[in-house]
Amino acid sequence: MEARHAESRVVVVHDGFGMGGLLLAFLGGAVAGAAAALLTAPQSGAETRAGIGRLALRPKALVGRIPEAVADAADAFTDAMNEPKPHNSPKRD
Repeated sequence: MEARHAESRVVVVHDGFGMGGLLLAFLGGAVAGAAAALLTAPQSGAETRAGIGRLALRPKALVGRIPEAVADAADAFTDAMNEPKPHNSPKRD
């Protein structure tokens, strides 16, 4: 008796960008834009270095706020999912 196995295939459907990909693209664009602005700005080297120093401090402050923002978003999502939905809503034509 001979065993036969069906060939299995996997189909992957890509439905666009996820939230992580979108956030990464946004941050990458922001970094590229900031770099272009610094390199083309009509400033002296000392002024440019001071500006880079100020910009380097901003992400530290923003990163520190991420856990709170994620927790707030999770709470809002949980609240939205727990809201009762009306069962007798009128049909739209």
